[in-house]
Amino acid sequence: MDERGPGSPADLVGELRAELLARGGTLAGRMAGLSMAPMLLPGDELFLREPGRRLLPVGRVVAFRRGGRRIVHRVLGHRGGLLVERGDRAGPPGLVDPADVIAEVVAVGRGERTLRLDRGRGLLAGRGIAAAARLALLVPGGRVAPDPPPWARAWTRALAAWAWRGAAARGGEE
Repeated sequence: MDERGPGSPADLVGELRAELLARGGTLAGRMAGLSMAPMLLPGDELFLREPGRRLLPVGRVVAFRRGGRRIVHRVLGHRGGLLVERGDRAGPPGLVDPADVIAEVVAVGRGERTLRLDRGRGLLAGRGIAAAARLALLVPGGRVAPDPPPWARAWTRALAAWAWRGAAARGGEE
């Protein structure tokens, strides 16, 4: 039996995950890269929920597919029905069709702490980081800055540290 084709164990797991998210459940996964540092670090546990049919607000963190890869980035804005996304750490912004969004990241677990990203400090920090990223993209001549300038990186670090200082102990509330 093909390990990846229709009816395979991998396909069944994917269907079960999609159904769980569609019914309002949450899934957990692990952060692998550094594109969202320092708010999200490799090994952090990500708690995901189905994003719904709405256009996700600025500052939210989403998981989406691009070129066969799963990517976790922040929503910076909207353009023509698409999400403008970018990692907190660097890189140019990209556009994502909402249909390619797998899930919204609603909380992050690190060690003994859990940070909610859909309310409280995590939500406010996300909005602030997105605002700094949008300002950092504005460079003279209408060009897009490939990487955040030092002031934007410092702002992102400060907001992430502030949010994590308010993170609840595992099992607790903010």
